[in-house]
Amino acid sequence: MGRGDEFGTLQAGKLGDVLVVDGDVLADIAILQDRSRFLAVLQGGVLKAGRLVLGR
Repeated sequence: MGRGDEFGTLQAGKLGDVLVVDGDVLADIAILQDRSRFLAVLQGGVLKAGRLVLGR
């Protein structure tokens, strides 16, 4: 896509959507069906949802 300087890896200054879960999804993909296990949902580098959001 010619935009490797913007995304493609997790590092400072790049765009990214990240889902952080409590558990090993490689061992049990069903973890992704349990939203209570979502620790953080970051969209474009902004914390949008999950247990790490303040006030939850």
